[in-house]
Formats: sequence, structure tokens, C-alpha cells
Amino acid sequence: MKTLLILSLLLHSLISSSQNVPKDIIRMMKSGNGRSVETAFEVYTVDEEYKMLRFLKLTPIIQKLDIKEGVFYDSFKIDTRTIYFKMLSKNKKIVSKTPQFNT
Repeated sequence: MKTLLILSLLLHSLISSSQNVPKDIIRMMKSGNGRSVETAFEVYTVDEEYKMLRFLKLTPIIQKLDIKEGVFYDSFKIDTRTIYFKMLSKNKKIVSKTPQFNT
């Protein structure tokens, strides 16, 4: 918990400084802190999740997908910590890929 707080403070100072932080990392950092489902980093793709993990210099041990109220959440176990991501849909609606058959 203490490590996540220090990491969060470090990231916020990087964002506010003049260092070259990618815009998508800044967007994700502003969306939440990744410590819980309620405060998950908001992303559009799995690639963004891994980009954030690389930026934070974190190596996940386990990845888990959960679906709550039609929203996809990825969690990554890192040592004793877990980082959460909320998958946003660009259309704001999750579309089922199940084929429909006319009878």
C-alpha cells in the first residue's frame, strides 16, 4: 500500500513536470489510480494496459479478467499488489459477438 502511494506521487510529479510523458499515459493517470475496481485506470485497449505497466516498470505475475455490470476489468497481480484497469468501449456500448440466426 505504501509503495503504491509513493508510486502514485511519483507519477503525478512526472506528469506535472516538463518531462516527456506520453499523452495516453497522462490520460490514464488522470482517470484513476489503479488501486481498486472503483479507481481503475481507464483504457481502450489491452496494449494500453501493458504500456502503462511498462511505464511504471512493473512486471505482472498474473492477469485476470472480470466482468461487472457489462464492464470489463483487468487486474494484474504484481508481487503483493494488484493494479486494476477498466476497459472502455470507444462506442460506449459493448456489442455481443454472438452470431444471430434467422429461423
